[in-house]
Amino acid sequence: MNTGKWTAFALIALSILLISSENSTPEPMDQLEKCILEPAAPTTDFPTWKTINIGEYKTGDAYINALKTNNLAVESGAVDIIKKMPLAPELQSIELVRVTPKELGLRNGSKISHIYYMAKQNGLELCPAEIGPALRLAYADQPTREAVIIAMEPIAESSGKFGTFILANYSHKNNELPKIFSFTNLRALGARNDVFIFIKKKHNQPPNFPVWRTVTIGKYKSAGAYLRALKNDEVEVDDHAIELLKYMFYAQQEQALELVQTTVRDIGFTEITRVDKIYKRVLELGDLLPAEVGPALRLQYREEKLIDELLIVMEPVVDEARTLGVFRLQHEFEGMLLSAYCDRPDCKWAPHHKIVFLRRK
Repeated sequence: MNTGKWTAFALIALSILLISSENSTPEPMDQLEKCILEPAAPTTDFPTWKTINIGEYKTGDAYINALKTNNLAVESGAVDIIKKMPLAPELQSIELVRVTPKELGLRNGSKISHIYYMAKQNGLELCPAEIGPALRLAYADQPTREAVIIAMEPIAESSGKFGTFILANYSHKNNELPKIFSFTNLRALGARNDVFIFIKKKHNQPPNFPVWRTVTIGKYKSAGAYLRALKNDEVEVDDHAIELLKYMFYAQQEQALELVQTTVRDIGFTEITRVDKIYKRVLELGDLLPAEVGPALRLQYREEKLIDELLIVMEPVVDEARTLGVFRLQHEFEGMLLSAYCDRPDCKWAPHHKIVFLRRK
């Protein structure tokens, strides 16, 4: 099967379907990772643009009063959202990043869900809605004619329409006050030079990884047994994965293992990084998995998101002369796949790659 060709056709069809939709309700954030309409751009470590505090005001009305006291305009839709948005329970310092779709690799701009996806791939996170009024108060030096979009999960106004905050300084127009307003035509956002505000994800402290899921190995005792089970589950297995199955060790009794799922970025690497460095870091945080976790997890992990992949950080499997790679779990439009990916020390993995390793107890 030519996976690349059919995936390309399916992605084009999906993009046409999404663009032609008339429903203006924003996509839920848990659907963002399905909106891959073109390959990810090279990852950039975006610098901190501004650091602000949230949690200073305990009610929406307190924010509104502070904005008006500082001669800042608050339009009615923004008032609706400020009054209902969640507020931080205590004072927090937040690092913000200012970025355009073009800087995220979207040369012609894109829809807002795709922009959010690409930002996440580059180590950025959506803002809590409170960033909107907090930044409006802190951004007294906003240049004239500028508007910035707060990258946030949209919130419904009293009209029922979903909006996101925009901060603008249009003082050149009849001496308007700098303002915060809610913009509900989300499909109109995303031109190549639109300015979005995201949160910069911190990587200073080693993460305390929770158990992602528990997988059982030892049920199948041979390559043939796994291949039959995978075929029965309609999982496509490529030739490289078959080579791994042929040479790997099989547990002789059932064993439950606790797994961690994270990304190369979340273990501290913001650039494309050699595999040997990634493995060294994983061994500081957890342990390598038995290779058998690859096919076992493929059989047990049926809810993998569309257009997603996981790399299994595992003990090496060697034939007569070389290592054979690591298992890769994929979910393409054609269905579930089990394939292999390069694990030589000089191979490189990207920050957005999702990885699975053994949780250390």
